[in-house]
Amino acid sequence: MAEIRAFIAVPLSEKNLAAICDLRRRIESRYPQMRWVRADQIHLTLRFFAALREEDLDRIHGSMLSVGDLQAPFSVKICGLGCFPRLNRPRVLWLGLEPAAPLAALHHRLETALQRCGFAPEDRSFNPHVTLARARQRGGEETKPPAWGYSWCGGSLDVNEIILYHSRLNPQGPVNLSLIHI
Repeated sequence: MAEIRAFIAVPLSEKNLAAICDLRRRIESRYPQMRWVRADQIHLTLRFFAALREEDLDRIHGSMLSVGDLQAPFSVKICGLGCFPRLNRPRVLWLGLEPAAPLAALHHRLETALQRCGFAPEDRSFNPHVTLARARQRGGEETKPPAWGYSWCGGSLDVNEIILYHSRLNPQGPVNLSLIHI
């Protein structure tokens, strides 16, 4: 049976996406080495699965339901431009989320529920962010980010649903299809 690439994420509102698209128009020329995430594919990833079997979907659905039943909706601010690994030579350009504590708590509850269902924990620590762009290749010229980027604010993100997406890779970038809404 074929395995699928998937992730659990919080979707962004149209208002959030409009603000992010406006930011992109302002900074895109500074980062010609970056491949930008299409607006309809921008989200806040809570958990990534490189390869799932179809029979795993029911266990994931149950984990998502258990977390959704316990989690009251909350809001965070989308703010501050950042980069991994360094600001002057980015491989990933992202936006921060504040406060991070409610997102970390949601992530922890989700990870705990998934581990109870037999899924191994993720290898890397959770760092809540919204990815804007990824470097096409390693290296390249240094890029100085705009000074105002650190204080940029894209409004409030209402965290009131989580979605399991199936991510299909193609030459133009990934296409994410919603599988389960909670």
